[in-house]
Amino acid sequence: LELHETGNFDEAAFLYQNILQINPLNSLVLNSYGTLLYQQGNLLNGPRLIKQSIILNPQISIFYNRMGVVKRTQGEIDRACMMFERALLIEEQYEANLNLCETYLEQSHYEAAIDSGRRALALAPNTFLGHLRLAAALRLVGKFNEALAEVEEAKSLNPLSPDPYIELTMSNIGAQKGEAALDAVVRGLVLAPDRLE
Repeated sequence: LELHETGNFDEAAFLYQNILQINPLNSLVLNSYGTLLYQQGNLLNGPRLIKQSIILNPQISIFYNRMGVVKRTQGEIDRACMMFERALLIEEQYEANLNLCETYLEQSHYEAAIDSGRRALALAPNTFLGHLRLAAALRLVGKFNEALAEVEEAKSLNPLSPDPYIELTMSNIGAQKGEAALDAVVRGLVLAPDRLE
């Protein structure tokens, strides 16, 4: 798992294969190997192994979360939400809540995104993406001051990312704070001049 998490995909794949030759019913290894294959672009075998892991051990929350990511990437949004919600029935976790928040944002279900974003942050309060996604959802329902507070928190967690400055720009525009919006866009462009949008 450590090799996989650090991006040593070839070495991790070799070890996963060896373990599965010895124990082909190891649901954790099946799921991890399926996730790795999917990350490498194997869109057939990756999801198949993740599904097998769920069949073998349907009480592991992260398995459903990973299948939800696959379904969302495949454009099966309803199935993705079902997978994330199933993961949360088993265990309240940051990743599944964040994935639901992002999925609801993509589908313009902003209130649901806010709920999922708040649950994600309750579980992991010092997460950059959690604050950033919640800020976007709050901005999209017109709660600009709350959005600004969340994006400031995201910025404090990752001050060199241009993403908080993009969100700060949009939230400040919504709050009719033109000077602050201009300052944010300038800072964002200094950090990422190639992202002039």
